[in-house]
Amino acid sequence: MVAALVVALAVAVGVVVAARIADRPAPGARHATRAAATRSSPVPAARHGDPQPVPILMYHHVARGRAGAPLLWVRRAQLRGELAYLRDHGYHAVTMQQVYDRWTQGRALPPRPVVLSFDDGYLDQYRYAAPLLRHYGDPGVLNLIVRNLGRTLTIAMVARMAGWGWEIDSHTITHRDVTLLPPATAAYELKGSRDLLQRYFHVPVNFFCYPGGSYDKAVEAAVRRAGYLAATSVWFGLARPRDLYGLPRIVVFGGEPLAVFAAGLEGSRRAEADADRVESRSGSGA
Repeated sequence: MVAALVVALAVAVGVVVAARIADRPAPGARHATRAAATRSSPVPAARHGDPQPVPILMYHHVARGRAGAPLLWVRRAQLRGELAYLRDHGYHAVTMQQVYDRWTQGRALPPRPVVLSFDDGYLDQYRYAAPLLRHYGDPGVLNLIVRNLGRTLTIAMVARMAGWGWEIDSHTITHRDVTLLPPATAAYELKGSRDLLQRYFHVPVNFFCYPGGSYDKAVEAAVRRAGYLAATSVWFGLARPRDLYGLPRIVVFGGEPLAVFAAGLEGSRRAEADADRVESRSGSGA
């Protein structure tokens, strides 16, 4: 029953995605599609940056046994299977900073880059997700709610994750909807969380994740003022530099079959390619 519900939900999301992507404003000139790279051949560096689309996967809890709500929980066995799928199909996990550096400076990325993002900061992410990512040699991205330090994770645990290659990014201090906060409170949630995380872990905190995916133009401007280079949302699709402060992600639902997981990755790529073709024809007057 749960699997059927997840499949139906994933299909519905995919239908919405194509419409969302097609409705986005034209990003201007496109780089030519590159030939498929092998796992051992890195994507060459671009001279002045490259709008290469990158999938960002979104996870929350990772359960050892029986899981909870499909939107927030995946079982450890499911995550293991998905990481194996990524490895076997030539994907390489990267951080948000690596993606940003590709987009803005043209720095090289491995072939088929993918970001593995984990929201909020839970003990099970340290106990179950982190060891699996270490096994596959993958970095993760932890979108951390500051108040979870001392509640669900300790500073020492997160420091170890950073030492294992995880990127630490901000998900505010209290996980409140920033669009509903007074400007001064919102600024504290944004800049205060960044300052605290940098102080605790002595690492750059350059990326932000909107609580609940909720943001507007005022919040986007506040995120920029707080010093973040980009921000992730819950829109479905591939991340591209034209959406720096509203980067789409791909939700991984608990209980979804591996075929649905794969379809989410490949379907988002096809939808983006179709949108690009439409925009190209419109721009050429065809």
